[in-house]
Amino acid sequence: MPAEPARENHVSTLRHYPFRMWAAAGVLALGGLVVTPANCQTLDLDAAPPLPRLRGESVTLSVTTVLKEEIEELERPLEGVKDPLALAIRSARLEMRRLAFHLLAKASSGSGPSDLLALHGFRIADVRRRVDVRLERVLEGSGLTPAGEIRPLSVREKDRVLRLLVRFSERAPKAFATAALEDLVQLDAAVAVALQSLIDALAIMEERGSGDDLGSGWPTADELVANGGIARPLPISGSDTDPCDPALRAGVGPATQAALDSLCGGASGSAVGDLSGRHDEILAAARLSRAAASATWLDTNERAALDQRAAALANAADGPGGSAVLVGAQAGLIAARNRLALAEGSRPSDLKALDAAVRWALFPSIERGVALSDSPEELARILSRITESVGLGAIARVDEAREPAKELRTAIRDAERRYAKAEAATWTRLERMLKDEDALTNPEHTGLVREQREALRDIDRILGSQALIDSIGGVRPQAARGLSVRMKSIIRWLGEPSRRNDAILTFDTLAQHVRLFLPMPFERDLREHTDEALAFTAGKADELIQLIELSRAQWADAWATSNATGPESRRMVLLHRLLRTMADLSQSGGPGDRDSVAALSRWGGFHATKAALAPALVDVAALTQIATSAALAGDDAKLARDLDRIERDAPLTRLVGRLSRDLDAWLATRPIEVLGQLVAVREPPPEGAWGLRLRARIAAILRTARELDFARRAGRSEDEKILMEHLSRLAQGTLDAMGAERSPLPSLPQLDESEAPAQRGRKRPS
Repeated sequence: MPAEPARENHVSTLRHYPFRMWAAAGVLALGGLVVTPANCQTLDLDAAPPLPRLRGESVTLSVTTVLKEEIEELERPLEGVKDPLALAIRSARLEMRRLAFHLLAKASSGSGPSDLLALHGFRIADVRRRVDVRLERVLEGSGLTPAGEIRPLSVREKDRVLRLLVRFSERAPKAFATAALEDLVQLDAAVAVALQSLIDALAIMEERGSGDDLGSGWPTADELVANGGIARPLPISGSDTDPCDPALRAGVGPATQAALDSLCGGASGSAVGDLSGRHDEILAAARLSRAAASATWLDTNERAALDQRAAALANAADGPGGSAVLVGAQAGLIAARNRLALAEGSRPSDLKALDAAVRWALFPSIERGVALSDSPEELARILSRITESVGLGAIARVDEAREPAKELRTAIRDAERRYAKAEAATWTRLERMLKDEDALTNPEHTGLVREQREALRDIDRILGSQALIDSIGGVRPQAARGLSVRMKSIIRWLGEPSRRNDAILTFDTLAQHVRLFLPMPFERDLREHTDEALAFTAGKADELIQLIELSRAQWADAWATSNATGPESRRMVLLHRLLRTMADLSQSGGPGDRDSVAALSRWGGFHATKAALAPALVDVAALTQIATSAALAGDDAKLARDLDRIERDAPLTRLVGRLSRDLDAWLATRPIEVLGQLVAVREPPPEGAWGLRLRARIAAILRTARELDFARRAGRSEDEKILMEHLSRLAQGTLDAMGAERSPLPSLPQLDESEAPAQRGRKRPS
């Protein structure tokens, strides 16, 4: 059937779709949700080529047909059913299908960000029936534990679920009626607002508090670096869904205590009115008051003033936009200054300039000359830089407790002096930054903390140098002696402006090599003879391990003899690529299962089913066996060609593996199954979200893979071939944009010196 007539039919259906149109009260105000568009969202996202014209019906149109039938069935009136919970559940099931239909029909029309519309629509459509099952359990009085075991629901939990489902059915149509879905920022916000109450109901059913407790489905790069640990604010309680939890008030000042007691009808009462939409304000108020109460470096009047501010925020029926953001930033600054007070140690430091700036940040006003006082979000961003500087000061003082080896003490003292100088210069400039209206773009201030941060990194490099030498020594004991001699030059160069860049490049490259090669990815699988390892190597896992150990010893010798960019390192890079490819394929399309596909749907930038991706994930075990043979034969040129071929022929397999590896630790912290897939889009992507620039391409890839699966099931071989070629190009382009080669081999400076290092207190020999 030609695609165009079908598209027209469904667009017509959409025009008559029974969404209730409400006067635009502002979609973002519906859930108390304040959206700050991410910078990347305001730019042109990496464009993806449009989906090729197909001979048969698209999967998008097919799913909307099924959804339309289900909607018509659920719209029929129920006879004799008066239970409010049963009616709320039926209404929620109906609204889920309406949302998915609306998004997919819009995607089929080709207007707006159609691939992202389809991705949102498929996410909701794919989980709708599993949500049905969970909601039906509520009628039986059952919920689930986070581990998925059935448990009884309390009367209070059932009541809260009922109220949230009613709210979902009321707010979802409003969210879509007031949003221009052609605009990506409004699309993300509309989906977030529409689903928020449903997700909160599911979270209660799984004993997870609410969606607020689960954080964003869009991690930042910093969160991923921190081993998947989410950088969350100081928790108020184990379950802060209920703003009247007594633990919320522990440690706050008297004014905030009274405000929270008033909101909750007493110290142990229940909320007076619905406070769920004010969670952010109440949380920020409690954090500020608690931090101020323990800030002994503030005087009594200052602590009282901050407590009053926190109480006012908690009491406000509708706080000014962004006030919770600024108050949260101020609470974080106080907490960092409190840590600095506890960490002050042996090195004297004049905190006068710092505390003056901190007070300006805590009590800003236009009259005092503080810039951006009328822009809470931008002022909060400036405060984050001051907080980083204060935090670096606390870290530097904790570092003093680490006792360096005797031969490193002089270098440490030099680096500490550089740090102290950078810290003093930074702290004297903070107040000037607060008065600068262009502080967020002024080069002097955008790099404000850079020197302080770099000086502290020098200390970390020096303290970590012995660990790198020991790592090389663990591979090749005699190599450690040669590297130890050269490490002294590297450390000395850190303090010499003319050689500093060389020193940083050499040290950081060695540290990177140690991370990449000790151990290799997938090395444990080879040693344990897993099914994937035996399949990828044709049973030659032991031989490959022996080659890796020999090559690693040669690489260690190369570092010891100042030949770190020679053939030994290049061979290690090739072996790393081979094992990294095996690890990618094992997670995404190898002989093992494909659970990583389901796990990736816990991230806001990805949604797919294992079945939909199955035809696109290529089994390339035979190709890895050929590459393994080249490696064992010592033919580096052939190994490089074989790896290029794998990376060309299986780009989607590698892309899914790459995403899985980069997000794996963070994904492990997220809820699983239905709740995990929905909470991924409960909040729009924030500024700095990881992967945001490529989300349009990833959405196009996932939509194409779904079309490929649909065409293959229908026996449309011509469409299948076209889609496979399109998918391969999309995936390879995305890998290129992500930086497919993760083992760079930079050109390093020569470590050997033409003359011996000068001894302190002695002249160089003439």
